Amino acid sequence: RSISPRKHNDTHRQNPSSELSGDVPVMILDSIVGKKRHELRKAQEETPLRELQSRAKSAPPLRSFASALKTEGEVSIIAEIKRASPRTGPLRENLRPAIFARQYEEGKAKAISVLTDREFFGGSFEDLQEARSATTLPVLRKDFLIDEYQIWESRAKGADAILLIARILERNQLADYIALAREEMGLPALVEVHDQKEV
Repeated sequence: RSISPRKHNDTHRQNPSSELSGDVPVMILDSIVGKKRHELRKAQEETPLRELQSRAKSAPPLRSFASALKTEGEVSIIAEIKRASPRTGPLRENLRPAIFARQYEEGKAKAISVLTDREFFGGSFEDLQEARSATTLPVLRKDFLIDEYQIWESRAKGADAILLIARILERNQLADYIALAREEMGLPALVEVHDQKEV
């Protein structure tokens, strides 16, 4: 069925905790979300949502993320491709996503997560696409998604799954985005939570 997500305001979920979201301190997380709003406005000006939706609907078939992780009797590893971290800076000079992707598949990883944030993690959609072209594994877009536009963008750019971070979304946003991804695109969402309150 077709769904129409509720309109959400432009303020992300406030959380004064000093814990980390992944390897991102909360105060840096605020900066990242602010940057994402700026990037989002620019992307919407360059590529209208209707055009992005058309691209998403003609994207290559999805590789099943859920099936890849359901391997009885084995540990299912999602291996990550990440160029940098806000805390530690560059992690690997001249990283080549295709080489990492092939090595991860040879090492029996079940899926690959690719950072696409450029400003703070040095990633890009080019990294995601290069990794996906080099492997048969499903590829998850790991980024800071705060708007439905980015979900359509993920599918249009070739992601097989997306990451949604509970800490930066309201509960109704999170529910809407999971439903939109699943029902409109067949795109599974991996939800990142850090404490019982976020579950």
